[in-house]
Amino acid sequence: MDELIRKSAREVVALLRAGDISVDDTLDALVARIETVDPEINALPTLCIERARELGRRVDRTDSVLAGMPVAIKDLTDVAGVRTTYGSRLYENNIPQESSIMVQRLEANGAVIYAKSNTPEFGTGGNTFNDVFGATRNPHDATRSAGGSSGGAAAALASGSAWLAQGSDLGGSLRTPASFCGVTSLRPSPGVVTTNPGLAPFDVYAQAGPMARDLADLALFADALAGPSQQAGLSKPHRIGQFAEAAARPRKPTRVAFSEDLGVTQTSSEVSRVCQRALALLAQDNIAIDNAHPDLSMMDAAFDVPRALDYA
Repeated sequence: MDELIRKSAREVVALLRAGDISVDDTLDALVARIETVDPEINALPTLCIERARELGRRVDRTDSVLAGMPVAIKDLTDVAGVRTTYGSRLYENNIPQESSIMVQRLEANGAVIYAKSNTPEFGTGGNTFNDVFGATRNPHDATRSAGGSSGGAAAALASGSAWLAQGSDLGGSLRTPASFCGVTSLRPSPGVVTTNPGLAPFDVYAQAGPMARDLADLALFADALAGPSQQAGLSKPHRIGQFAEAAARPRKPTRVAFSEDLGVTQTSSEVSRVCQRALALLAQDNIAIDNAHPDLSMMDAAFDVPRALDYA
């Protein structure tokens, strides 16, 4: 089981598609791993293993993107028949009757939902804790934050209790926990990953997106997530394989813009050193580095006002 856990999502999908392993094999491996690490990490507080096993028996393993791959869903996203709290005591016992558009697409593309990942209440904040499930801890150092608001997803990936995990991002909620936990994420352009329209069908602030352990796995998951829906206000066409093809054939930029603090915040010395090493590698590859940023002095107001209206 440990050997299976260490494999990439791409390898697991290939094994599922070939019939070398079953969906039950993947779920057994995940359950064993969760029992080992999650009491300390608290990344996946809600499991739906029997639902996953039942869906796994019906999934098309030969002609779907994910071929029965287990996927963790952030606890802000509805999954039919599965406790979904949004991290709030107001919804502590909420069990949706219908899955979100995004979950329906994932399941149509061969995903098997097996867990809900922890999030701060209503996804509010860069640190993952709430009054329903408590705090999620960083697998690399349990005294540290896993980031947020997709901290449960990132911690599950980093601790080996997920191969793929969905997250969402308003002001960094995919990017921050991926950075804190050492995994990958993508905040997609509006309309690429279709979600339920809610009260603001043309909102571009919050976006759902994929998280994974490496870039190629991220591309695989993005292909399963992306696609149009007539139910959504913003929706873009997508061809399966577009992300995977782009990841396999990266295009080197000629110029990169970089700012350590964007003129509005502070950056830790450790993060600064990591970034400087990356810039040095880019420069060695003859990529021009522009150390500059636009005027973002009004950033707080531009972000906080529409965000406050959204929550109100």
